[in-house]
Amino acid sequence: MILAWKHPNVYVESSARPARHWPARLKEFAGGYGQDKMIFGTDYPLLSFKRSVQDVYECGFPEDVTRKILRDNAAKVFGLNV
Repeated sequence: MILAWKHPNVYVESSARPARHWPARLKEFAGGYGQDKMIFGTDYPLLSFKRSVQDVYECGFPEDVTRKILRDNAAKVFGLNV
């Protein structure tokens, strides 16, 4: 996580485990100083997309942070105008 915070082109992605199993430090990073550096990913088809997204919502992040994790940060990285 420190490398993502330090370097502008490094991001943390979440496909390794569902958000309900994220360690406390990762949730702290994603909801705080790393909110612009976290990108949502899933283990689809092992876990359904709907369940994976719901897990992020259940983390209790503010709406703007959840939107960054689920959408905005990836759009920025891939240069998408959404």
